[in-house]
Parts: sequence; structure tokens; C-alpha cells
Amino acid sequence: MEPRFAMFDNEIGAKFTKRFANASLVIHKSPLPASTQELVSLRTSQINGCG
Repeated sequence: MEPRFAMFDNEIGAKFTKRFANASLVIHKSPLPASTQELVSLRTSQINGCG
């Protein structure tokens, strides 16, 4: 399977990936229950068309 967009092929993609990972970490450390975090992740994947 080939990625639709290679995030590390350019500087902007690498910066975006780093920021996105940091945002994910903040959500993971938040007081939201784990089940709610998982539901948000699932819905985000559905909206983005992920497998």
C-alpha cells in the first residue's frame, strides 16, 4: 500500500506531523475517560476515510 501523502518528504509535512503528534499526546494526557478518547479517535478516522 502506498501512502496518499508522504509526510516526511518535505519540511512542512514533517513540522505538521510533529505538531499533530503533540496534539495527540495532549489529548491522551487529558482527563477525558479512555472510552471517550477512543470514540473520538474512531470518529476522526471515519471522517478522514482511514481504514
